[in-house]
Amino acid sequence: HITELDNDRKSDYQLTKVKDLPPTAKDFEKVMFSGLFKGRSTVTVSSLRDSFYTTMKKAHAKLEAYGKARQFFVPGTRGFGAVLIALGVVTLIAALVLLAVGYFIDDYSYSAGLFLATVALLVFGWLMPKKGPFGTAKYAEILGFREFVRTAEIDRLKVLVDENPHYFEETIAYAIVFGLGERWAEKFKDLITEPPEWYDGRNPHHSFSTVLFADNMMSSMHRMNRDLNYQAPSQSSWSGGGGSSFGGGFSSGGGFGGGGGSSW
Repeated sequence: HITELDNDRKSDYQLTKVKDLPPTAKDFEKVMFSGLFKGRSTVTVSSLRDSFYTTMKKAHAKLEAYGKARQFFVPGTRGFGAVLIALGVVTLIAALVLLAVGYFIDDYSYSAGLFLATVALLVFGWLMPKKGPFGTAKYAEILGFREFVRTAEIDRLKVLVDENPHYFEETIAYAIVFGLGERWAEKFKDLITEPPEWYDGRNPHHSFSTVLFADNMMSSMHRMNRDLNYQAPSQSSWSGGGGSSFGGGFSSGGGFGGGGGSSW
């Protein structure tokens, strides 16, 4: 469960553990979940600053091993380069937050899907690795869903919401990663009138808006990405800094179909 706090005019977030991870959780999920709570039931994001980056590094190594074992990319091809990392980190943070509050545990397919999206979305840059069969299939699925997010008509979304009232909250993180969060939220503004059960904002008495919710979520993801990856400068050097701990990406990679990049 996520509770937005207002401490001295600076936003902070309290994460409350609802359930433990299921036995089927991936190794990188276990590393993040364990590092996030460390035996506690609640934690604030601000308290993780300057410490959680070590957990992120460990989780990244596990995620890299997971991708290599399934040959998302053909072994021996070139690595991504740092330019590809930011998008993957944003997706991972989105998955981490939703997983940490127990939202995905009842329907674990969403958790697996978002983490697979983390891996696959790392290929969306100027330098494309050569994907294996599994990576190619996931890449196609994600491109297909991105196109749906971009072009879906309101009538179709209304049917989906009638079938699953949680559809918006289950998909908004994907839309944000695609750079379509505002557009996706705008389409649901007259379809969704109640906030997710797992989120408490600072203004609970105000009417719920999907557009404002998406905007808050994008801002919170940015701040969480900054704080959870922050590493204090070394005392021996004034020029050091924080930033993302995901500096390497998968060590395998290369060109996709002979080079070129995917442009959105």
